[in-house]
Amino acid sequence: MGILNASMHRAGSIPVSLTFVTGVLVRFGQGLGDFLMRRSTDWKWLAQATPWVGLISGATIGSAFYMQIGDAAIWAPASLAGVLAAGSALMPQPD
Repeated sequence: MGILNASMHRAGSIPVSLTFVTGVLVRFGQGLGDFLMRRSTDWKWLAQATPWVGLISGATIGSAFYMQIGDAAIWAPASLAGVLAAGSALMPQPD
């Protein structure tokens, strides 16, 4: 998937990702490479790291939580997902 995203990163002037996870990683790497090679001076590439930082921090927090309380640790994210789902179901929908 990474090869697909690296080989087709633009369709004309539109940036394209064939898969989300590797697409974000490829765009992050390209932006970081451009920044380090001084082809770009902006920090927009750093926004591509947000999903990966969330994934890594969630895995770290989850594993630490699992080490502390064991199998019951699954109930924290499951409960949070339930609360968020209920909250989004209760939100008024635009017509």
